Amino acid sequence: MNNTERSAAIAARRRHACYEQHREDLIRLVDFRDNQILAHARRELPSAADNERQHVVNRLCLAAVALFGCENLTPFEGQYAVETLHKLLRWQPLGALAGDATEWSEPFDDEGHVRNTRMPEVIRTGDGRAFWLTGYVFREPPEHPGDEDWHTFTCQHSRMPIEGFPWLPPAPVMVDVERDADDDTCLAALRAAGLHAFADMPRLDTNPALVD
Repeated sequence: MNNTERSAAIAARRRHACYEQHREDLIRLVDFRDNQILAHARRELPSAADNERQHVVNRLCLAAVALFGCENLTPFEGQYAVETLHKLLRWQPLGALAGDATEWSEPFDDEGHVRNTRMPEVIRTGDGRAFWLTGYVFREPPEHPGDEDWHTFTCQHSRMPIEGFPWLPPAPVMVDVERDADDDTCLAALRAAGLHAFADMPRLDTNPALVD
């Protein structure tokens, strides 16, 4: 092990020790702090029994609920905090993506694709076109008439073109297709609905709207 690897290993051990200490502090907070919302969480969370992963999830949720309950937030503040946390935990931005150079990662393949560091589902191609990886969600009807469960899925044509920045992600667009739809069927459904498919998006040299 060289000096660089040794330093990285030491830093990793220190980060892990710090995480363990903070986790234990949160667990003690759960164990000794009581309030109505924490009691509600304890009632509703499933029993961990011998499931170690469920035990970890329960402890994490209880710690978060305990911290939330300590703040005595107003209903408006509480709703705002929940919505903000929901976005952060799903790697969603709290404001519009600027699309400038500081927001893109290093290329992750030989074609020069890069991810947006604020929203990893946003990708820019090597020639400068950008898309949201799961902007279109396709929906198939139930297998049996009368069933209420629709099957939803994403595919290569779920990529929603981003035609310029700043860009704020909208709600995903649901697109109905027939059962057992393939990629060609999904692309045809987008076109029939008047939606812009990334497959139809011209390259940067004929689409200057994406030029920084």
